[in-house]
Amino acid sequence: MVSAESRLPYDRPPLSKSYLAGTTPLDRLALTTDELWSDVDVRLGVRAERLSVADRTVHLSDGTSVTGDHLVIATGSAPRTIAAWPSTPRVHTLRTLEDSQALSAALTEGSRLAVVGAGFIGCEVAATARGRDVDVTVVDVLEAPCQRGLGAELGTLVADLHTEHGVDLRLGVGVSGVTDTGGGIELSLDDGSAVSADALLVAIGAAPVTGWLRPAEGEPELVIDDGVVCDDHLRVVNGGGHVWAVGDVARWPSSRAGGLTRVEHWTNAIDQGEQLAHNMLGTDRAGPYDPVQFVWSDQYDALIQVVGNVADAGRLETVSGSLADGKALVAAVTGDEVVGLVGWSNARMLMRCRRLLDDGVTIDELRGHLSQL
Repeated sequence: MVSAESRLPYDRPPLSKSYLAGTTPLDRLALTTDELWSDVDVRLGVRAERLSVADRTVHLSDGTSVTGDHLVIATGSAPRTIAAWPSTPRVHTLRTLEDSQALSAALTEGSRLAVVGAGFIGCEVAATARGRDVDVTVVDVLEAPCQRGLGAELGTLVADLHTEHGVDLRLGVGVSGVTDTGGGIELSLDDGSAVSADALLVAIGAAPVTGWLRPAEGEPELVIDDGVVCDDHLRVVNGGGHVWAVGDVARWPSSRAGGLTRVEHWTNAIDQGEQLAHNMLGTDRAGPYDPVQFVWSDQYDALIQVVGNVADAGRLETVSGSLADGKALVAAVTGDEVVGLVGWSNARMLMRCRRLLDDGVTIDELRGHLSQL
């Protein structure tokens, strides 16, 4: 196992939430105990620089190489940035433990944080920062936070949640410029207004890490198209049958998504890695990978869980509880088919209904199921 990071694998979701808040200690982030790695050749702090498909070899930044019967590309994604914006200690992205530690040091009581990007990461950091008595301004070109994952209607509820906790939301407006004044950060917005802050978090999405996948001379190129393109068993196209991809970097054909898809959620990386292992080893659980996707976000005291496709649904129907009361199960419906579910601080009910989406369920069938619970 080769990793550019200097640490053994750790849990990333707390980096924007409980670890950033100071409530989860560093030793709780480890995914496994060190002893479980004793039989694995782990190369930390070393980058993969080139892949030779024919030789089944990965060439590394320290001049060494590793060869295997199978090669798994799991290089993930990296935060998107804007080249024209300053690269200074006041401007942060969030992906690694060190990123979280640097951002945490900037979140002193009474300081000012600007967040560009109101997706899940941006909103989670905003909520955590407010819990640390930091003044927060969030800027996004869309009309509602988390709109790409939740749609505009539920995104408006997220906006209300942040407004109630004192976040200054600047929605439907872009950033025309960023300046590090030496004493702070100044954001110029497209509407002519400005935002002053002590620190800036750039949370405008992530890009798959594929730049190192240069083919050896005479070898076919892997298909790179917003990720490493695979078949439905996660074998990399042009990879000779022994190169695989998993996690944020993998793009594979999904009947549920209606074509090639790439997913950056924690649960996808976990479930996909398990399925890839079965496919690579040829166990009785080998098969195509096409699950109903699941993601969650903790913001203040709200746990927002999303199953399936909510943002593109035809309509939303509350099938249990009440969003006004802060605890509900919402069905995303297209025609009469439930294509997604949102649990708003209602994990128990969502988990009872989550598996219904695997084989397909109508809104009437869902309501019938709920009436029996």
